[in-house]
Amino acid sequence: MELKKHYTNEQTGIRYSLHGDFYLSDIKVPEENIVLGKWGERVPVALKQANRPSRQARHDAQGLPFQ
Repeated sequence: MELKKHYTNEQTGIRYSLHGDFYLSDIKVPEENIVLGKWGERVPVALKQANRPSRQARHDAQGLPFQ
């Protein structure tokens, strides 16, 4: 059976291309400059701060610092 190199799904309008035995979608991301605003810019900084070790001293249940 011969497979088509390209086909378009009529329900979604998405075009697919044949790569080997599989069809992969031909979706392209538009190149736009999106303004994130102040909260969108702060999220990466907050994630970096959340992943670093805490500067607070760690204590056990009796309140003694860990060695």
